[in-house]
Amino acid sequence: MKREKRIALALEAFRIDYNCSHSVLLGYPDLMADSRETILKQAAGFGGGIGRLQMICGAITGAVMVLGLYRGAILPDAEAKETMARLIRRLADEFGRRNGAITCSGLIGVDLNTPEGKKAHKETGIRERVCEKCIADAISIVEEILAE
Repeated sequence: MKREKRIALALEAFRIDYNCSHSVLLGYPDLMADSRETILKQAAGFGGGIGRLQMICGAITGAVMVLGLYRGAILPDAEAKETMARLIRRLADEFGRRNGAITCSGLIGVDLNTPEGKKAHKETGIRERVCEKCIADAISIVEEILAE
């Protein structure tokens, strides 16, 4: 599936109120053919930078899960763990370079745990301007990594 189609699927999911992590995963329907419900349940707590703690951006956590589904090891293996850690660092570094931060709070600049922050997130275009770009960037970076 082409990158543009994956991004379109992810943004479509985000626009109907899936969280960022869910949305990135939903850009990869081929990964979820047999386990969509399980994967989406696993990603449920990663929105808002992990349970609205506004830590690592949900788009990044979704991308980490995608990389794990494609390249993760099933059995304990030191070399596989190191390879995965290298891929995740590359993802985070490139995402930070493109967006100036990797945390939800650093990216959106509002507190999602306050009524004012929630309102600003919805009414000032942060979702469209920042979050949608983060979702698209996360998928683009994953696609670049997987193409190698």
